[in-house]
Amino acid sequence: MCIVQFKEAQIIKRVFSLLLIFSLLSVLPCNLSAFDSKRKGFVLGFGAGPGFTSYSSDYYPYSKSTLGMVTDFKIGLGVSDRLLILYSNKVVWFSFQDPVWGSSQTTLTGITSVGLSYFFKPTAPCFFISGGIGGSFWTPFQTTYFSGSWIGSGFYCGVGYESSPHFYIEISGILGSGGSNQTDYAGKNPSSIMITLNFLLY
Repeated sequence: MCIVQFKEAQIIKRVFSLLLIFSLLSVLPCNLSAFDSKRKGFVLGFGAGPGFTSYSSDYYPYSKSTLGMVTDFKIGLGVSDRLLILYSNKVVWFSFQDPVWGSSQTTLTGITSVGLSYFFKPTAPCFFISGGIGGSFWTPFQTTYFSGSWIGSGFYCGVGYESSPHFYIEISGILGSGGSNQTDYAGKNPSSIMITLNFLLY
């Protein structure tokens, strides 16, 4: 069973690697003239900040919570100066202690999704709301034979404020659930709150 878990973790890492490569390749053909400081058109963004994750386990009598570091990568298309269609990869990086073996290791949880962001004004400063659905995940940063990984389903919603063109702060909530390959060595049904400072190129 440990070998099966190890293979599943490797598949998860390959999926994330392919998504990242695809995203980078899609950026290369674009020249800088496409970024005209208008949200309509190609957009690319990155954010970071603190995150708070809560999860359960077969080995804990109650839910556990932990603080971590958050990254948020976005790439997509502005349908107008108010509505954006985005691929988003929201990740919480934190230290997870294996309930069986007792060792701690850096673990990633979050959501890879397709969603929308709606700005209440065509130009900054303004508030916006966002949301999306996609694949929820839980995976150790460095996989071992005793580590649990899974891919399931999840969604997120958020609210933010763009203080000036390209710069904004966003608060997002993520809710995920494990798939059929979820193991007892992984956290179950993680929910996360993340606060990010972001730069959005458009």
